[in-house]
Amino acid sequence: MEDICKLYNYLFDAIRSMTQVDQILNHQLPQGVVNSYGIEGAYCFCLEPIDTCELLRSTITEKPEYRNFALRKVCADVELEFLPCHSDLVIQLIVDFKKADYRLRQSLGFVLSQLADVVPTATRRKIQKFFLVSQYVGGHSYRRLNVCSQKPKNFSAGSLFRDMAFNSTLQVTFNPLRTFAVAKTRIASNAPESGRYTH
Repeated sequence: MEDICKLYNYLFDAIRSMTQVDQILNHQLPQGVVNSYGIEGAYCFCLEPIDTCELLRSTITEKPEYRNFALRKVCADVELEFLPCHSDLVIQLIVDFKKADYRLRQSLGFVLSQLADVVPTATRRKIQKFFLVSQYVGGHSYRRLNVCSQKPKNFSAGSLFRDMAFNSTLQVTFNPLRTFAVAKTRIASNAPESGRYTH
């Protein structure tokens, strides 16, 4: 009996010392319940911004099915106030992207592209610069600029570039190729007639 009490106290202390992020990541579904994503989503929106940033990084690798809940909460927090933890998150996601395999790069690229829509201009430019100089993303954009004539959002990135990590970055939200194409059109239309290029 004494051993059981010790075990109970040990487990109780362990549970009490868990962070809210740990509790979400370790949440177990009751038997017979297929999913409880609504509950996890509600948990996410109860977290402080710094904890949500931690959760987002963790879900990308540990619980991808919770990623979008955490991402929506981070974006909502950023729209209210851009905090140091959000800046740190962007920096760390970029570091993670550089070390990731192609499957993880796809998820990280998606998260960064979503964040680029809500962060302040300086941080957005940091994300854009990273994408443009990235050997996984930028090189494809530069090489395809003068080849593709249709709208980039209609491209099949997988068949054109044969790089699945580039798929979501190109087609979902952030589109460096579209940015280049628009800039090129503006430059061409504003240039003197004799200086225009036609390719």
